[in-house]
Amino acid sequence: MGSFFFGYELSVLNTSQTKMATHFGWDPTQETLYSSWINGLIPIGGLFGALLAGQLAKMGRRFAMFVIDYCSIVGVFICLFAI
Repeated sequence: MGSFFFGYELSVLNTSQTKMATHFGWDPTQETLYSSWINGLIPIGGLFGALLAGQLAKMGRRFAMFVIDYCSIVGVFICLFAI
């Protein structure tokens, strides 16, 4: 599930870049700069997520997978209804 959600989040971000640029009024140079920063920060978020998941796994692997998948599904619905 982790690989699926990581790929899913990257695809959601890539498809929403033009909408973000239009919404915030970025010119093409700013769009390139800001989208590069956003895409570059995703692995840093993955690092913190992995560190937190390691601590969560001490409570049990099945419990940790349930909590992480639940949080991911909630995040998907938040993004879905954010429009």
